[in-house]
Amino acid sequence: MATEVRLLVVDPPLDVKDAFHDVVRAWEDRERLIQEARGFAEDVLPRSRGEAAEIVRKAEGYKEQRMIRSQGEAKRFLDVRESYEKSPAVTRERLYLEMMERILPHAEKVILPS
Repeated sequence: MATEVRLLVVDPPLDVKDAFHDVVRAWEDRERLIQEARGFAEDVLPRSRGEAAEIVRKAEGYKEQRMIRSQGEAKRFLDVRESYEKSPAVTRERLYLEMMERILPHAEKVILPS
């Protein structure tokens, strides 16, 4: 023996109708917010991962650039030291002249009357 019950129209009692509709609206808002959050995550996460990968690549490039520059500067220093050991006076004079060539073009020119 099977018993079956079918409700064709379900309307809450008038006393709780507003509360019932509030519950339904709250449930729909919850579902909507969950979907919005999922959409936001699907948009933000891949973009953030891409930005992070780009930052890492830039940092690695900067590191490589700094290492190459540092190795070049160290090599130049060792070359200057070797030249200085061979001829200190000439090397000092050359370093002085090189520095003046770099500084003087940017110096303010002042002419003093004699």
